[in-house]
Amino acid sequence: MLGQAVRERRLIRLADLEAAFRGNREQVALAYAQSYTLVRYLYELQPGGGLGDFLENLALTNDVNRALLRTYGKTAPELEAAWLQQVRDEYRGHGWDLVTESLIFGAMALLFVVVYLISLRRRREIRERLQEEDNLRRMFAVVDDDEDEEEPDPELLDDY
Repeated sequence: MLGQAVRERRLIRLADLEAAFRGNREQVALAYAQSYTLVRYLYELQPGGGLGDFLENLALTNDVNRALLRTYGKTAPELEAAWLQQVRDEYRGHGWDLVTESLIFGAMALLFVVVYLISLRRRREIRERLQEEDNLRRMFAVVDDDEDEEEPDPELLDDY
């Protein structure tokens, strides 16, 4: 989803993020995904407690811009530009459009069919070889049985 939004240049700006939660299903999903990336971005700026400091500064100032400046040393537009650039960089290659996904699916399905047909052919060849070996065993077994039918030893017959 984020990859597609990056490709289509549909990322939601910070000022419009809250309103996007009241939009259609796709806008809401994108708003949640971008909100996650924003929180992660702010956390990564100061992993040791920057988010907690930001919330304290927000409670003290009641102003998001001043709280961001006090916590991160950057204005909201600076943070937004850096955050959106990170999202673009991270998700640019993620996800494909429907045509590309369809082509990939088709290629994988074709590959599956080819592998399946090769497997069937190999099984048939193995069955044929086993059948041929079995026929040869039977043929040689008949010959061996014929050789075993020698005249009984007359001395052994006298004992009976």
